[in-house]
Amino acid sequence: DLMRLCHLALALAKPDAPVADLNTIRFRLTYLYFLSGDLYRAAVLGEFLAYRYPASFGARKGAEIAIKAYRKMFDTERRASRNTAFELERMRRLAEYMGARWKGEPEAEEAWLMMIDTAIDNDDIAGAGEYLNKLAPDSSRRAQAELRLGQALWSKYLRQASVQENRPSQEELNKLVEDAQKTLRQGIDRMRKAVEAGGAVEYPLVFSVLALSQILIDAGRAEEAVQWLNDPKIGPLSLVAAKSPVVAGKTDFQIDTYKAALRAYVG
Repeated sequence: DLMRLCHLALALAKPDAPVADLNTIRFRLTYLYFLSGDLYRAAVLGEFLAYRYPASFGARKGAEIAIKAYRKMFDTERRASRNTAFELERMRRLAEYMGARWKGEPEAEEAWLMMIDTAIDNDDIAGAGEYLNKLAPDSSRRAQAELRLGQALWSKYLRQASVQENRPSQEELNKLVEDAQKTLRQGIDRMRKAVEAGGAVEYPLVFSVLALSQILIDAGRAEEAVQWLNDPKIGPLSLVAAKSPVVAGKTDFQIDTYKAALRAYVG
């Protein structure tokens, strides 16, 4: 009913109708299209508000909805093994615009996070690193992005180190590990400060600590890995032993934690 009334209001609007009122209706339609699954219409109308009326009510949120709609479209096409060039280009163009127009605003930072995730899904780790650099060092979303990229780097190393054919050189593999460790440390350090300031411990942080511990074990730094695993606030082994709700029900994670702990103690 709301969508029908919004369409009716736009159809009945006279040439002298206040633009602000029309844009309010357009934003509501953008949101309704997104909720109903009409992603392309949501994206087009959200872009229209962002590009044509950037100072209007709903322009920033409309842009955020638009890039989220393109992201969902990208996921659908990728899972179906279809070409995603259109969705990628529209997302990139919109993220660049949002980053320039509304730099530092939550909607712009959310756009960069989506671009990082999209690049990782596309196995474009270099591109994800470039998008990470778009976030300010003091951005509240920086730590989250660093954890995502660090995990992706570590996963890529594990995949490439296990193949026999077309295996990258040891120098390339070492670079992947170094980048993974550096990026994970940066994200963990930022998140740890937030936890010490009273913030909640979330699973992506604990998972990243486990990944860092595995890297350290492989590098022969077992004592440091033990310290991370047993950290009283964010250590995977500490949280598993305490039956923390953060890791409750995550059986594979618990098994990997015990494996890492055994390797670390033996080391």
